Amino acid sequence: MTKFKYDHLRYNRYFVLKPNIGLLLIFAYYLKDVFMGAIVAASLFKARGGGAEMGALIAISSPRMLFSAIPVIALFYALLHRVPDAGPRIRWVWRNGKHLILTSALLNSVLILITTTPLDTVAGKLLIGFLVLNVVIVIYVYRSEVVTDVFAEFPDPPEQSDKPA
Repeated sequence: MTKFKYDHLRYNRYFVLKPNIGLLLIFAYYLKDVFMGAIVAASLFKARGGGAEMGALIAISSPRMLFSAIPVIALFYALLHRVPDAGPRIRWVWRNGKHLILTSALLNSVLILITTTPLDTVAGKLLIGFLVLNVVIVIYVYRSEVVTDVFAEFPDPPEQSDKPA
C-alpha cells in the first residue's frame, strides 16, 4: 500500500498532488488583470467613455498590467495539461512554478510602482494593497511545503514498449 504524505483526496487520478486553494487563489489574483482588461474594454465600448468609477477601474487595470500575468498564464496552461503525455516544455514550466509566480509578483510590483495614480485616491490605496499582497504571495509560495510539493510532482510519462512496431 502506498503511503501518501497528505490526505489521499488531495491527489488526482495520476497520484500527484493537486494544487491547494491558496495556489488556485494566487492564479486567480494574477489572472485578474486579463479579466479586468476585458471588462474595462467591454464597458468602455458599451458606455462610450464612463465616469469616475470607470477611471478608477482603468487605473488599476492598465493594459500593461497584463505583462505580469504572462508567467502565470503559462503556469495555468501547464496545470491544465498536467498529464502523463505532457511534453518537456510543460514539465519545465510546472517544475519552475514557484519562480514563475515570483516573476509575476515582481513584474506586478514594478508596474504598480511606476504607475502615475495618486496614492490618496481609492485606486492608489488599492494598488498599495496589491503591493502588500505581492509580498505575502511570495512569502507563502517560498515558505509553504505544500506548494513546494505540488510543483515537485508531475505524472510520470507513459512507459514506452521496447517491441519494434
